[in-house]
Amino acid sequence: AEERLDVEAKQALENELVRTIEKLAKGMVQNISQEDFPDDVLPLAEACIFYESKCTEEWLHQAKWLLKDYLELRLYIAKIPEDRLQPDLKENQQLIRLLKTFHESVLEARAALGFVSKLPKLIHAKTSNNWLTKKLLEPDLKYIQKTAHLAFESNH
Repeated sequence: AEERLDVEAKQALENELVRTIEKLAKGMVQNISQEDFPDDVLPLAEACIFYESKCTEEWLHQAKWLLKDYLELRLYIAKIPEDRLQPDLKENQQLIRLLKTFHESVLEARAALGFVSKLPKLIHAKTSNNWLTKKLLEPDLKYIQKTAHLAFESNH
């Protein structure tokens, strides 16, 4: 759906994946909030970026990190056929960390997502084909990961 820029199908698949991630996180990660995610997490996070001038800096930052954390988890999931998981899923520390981080990002961004949910849906407001896809975001993710590591080193 992403490659064809079938945005409605892309968003439906993303929403399905996010619901599965939510259930998996609640079942596997210790001491995690059992609060439900809002509907349309990723389309709303993308809407925060689109409606940048209407969002606070904090909301924009939360939406960007939510998208980053989702993409990291999605890339990890995509590599599962190559890298294999431990049979006991709770022994997969990187998976647990990614699930926890994404889960926290979604809950931290609730106010931002709630705000943009009241604005026109992005699928109806956006006129360009510049949708946030894995192919478009992957270089940005690599840059963020590299610079975050450098920032961490300079602070320690």
